[in-house]
Amino acid sequence: MNELIAALMGAGLVFGIAVPLVTLISKAALVARWRRDPDPKRQGSLSTYMLIIAPSIGAVAWFISAALHLSEPGAAGGICALDHGGAAMCLDALLFAGLLAGLAATAMTRGWLRAGAHWQHRAERLPADDDTTRRLQQVCAAHPRLRALRSRIAAVDGDTHPICTRGLFRPVIEVSKTLMTRLDDSALTAALLHEAEHHDARDPLRFLVATVSLALNPCGFLLRSELARWRAGREVVCDEWAVRRAADPLSLADALVAAARIDRPLPAFSVALGGNDKGLLRLRIHLLLDYATRPPGRPSRTPILVGIGAMLAVLTLPHAVGAWPLDIAHAALERTLVALGLI
Repeated sequence: MNELIAALMGAGLVFGIAVPLVTLISKAALVARWRRDPDPKRQGSLSTYMLIIAPSIGAVAWFISAALHLSEPGAAGGICALDHGGAAMCLDALLFAGLLAGLAATAMTRGWLRAGAHWQHRAERLPADDDTTRRLQQVCAAHPRLRALRSRIAAVDGDTHPICTRGLFRPVIEVSKTLMTRLDDSALTAALLHEAEHHDARDPLRFLVATVSLALNPCGFLLRSELARWRAGREVVCDEWAVRRAADPLSLADALVAAARIDRPLPAFSVALGGNDKGLLRLRIHLLLDYATRPPGRPSRTPILVGIGAMLAVLTLPHAVGAWPLDIAHAALERTLVALGLI
């Protein structure tokens, strides 16, 4: 019982102090970046995404790792004030890690179930012998990247979004029959290449993680505008990748306009080519017209390496350099509870 009280109080400190503090730091960094460099491609970068999820997902991951380090035999010597009945490990640190992991897992599961409830109402797929499906397969077969994704691309009918990528772990690209009738093969290829980047980056899953991150964060409202900006930036990034994969920029601009003219709601936790934001649409078309005369340069792999390094650092640093400041907070919290007679 003593360990449970300490774990609950520790979780309160994490979400009441640590997470809001990191949120303010992330918000300041994102606003400063936006003012210094409003390039939408930078706003849709991996580093921006990590700054959005770091206050809750990143902080929770660090505290779980630090708590597991403190729960190792002998690691909490001189820190833990509780008597654990002769146990070699600090049980309240272990319970604290389990509590944080349970909260994160519960929030993620709720988001996944919510997404699944929306995806039960899928659009009706057209049969393989339908002329629209045959055309889609021919277009996919003509491009190596789309040919590799052919089994994950489907033509659909009904009151559905013109084209979108949906699904968390094995996303599917759905193209409506209505949109296909308005696009020639070049524009359809360009639109599919745009969605292929959403598919490869698992953007629906990343959006779900970011949404859960903000839901866990007591100050998550401060980052909602940053998440919307990241999603808009991702559309620009996917346009650029489509052009890199040999999509015709002018054809992709045609596809953007055609998709924007079909006003359909976007399924939950999905990403899509079009949108009703006229300002963003104008910006994307302007960039595509620029790509027609000046193709985008080669991408840098540095952000990916930095992102992987940051995730590894969050998980391993507590074991390499110690669990500060968790060890100080752990000792102070337990001594306070003992002094108050609560444990």
